[in-house]
Amino acid sequence: MSAWRYTPYFGLVILAARKEVPEDFYEVARIDGAGSLSQFIYVTAPLIWKVIFFTSVLMFVRVAYDFVVVY
Repeated sequence: MSAWRYTPYFGLVILAARKEVPEDFYEVARIDGAGSLSQFIYVTAPLIWKVIFFTSVLMFVRVAYDFVVVY
């Protein structure tokens, strides 16, 4: 249940990371014929994987901490 409490915060962090990806990369991908899914897999994900990993670790730590408090 506590994981949902922090989801909006981590969602905003990931959204901010996504907004930092330069549009030039997407333009080049479109010129090369990449669709939306290909752009996400080959452009967006590699550039923001560190943020996704960091927020996942923080989410796990928060959930584990709340689990210890309950039990």
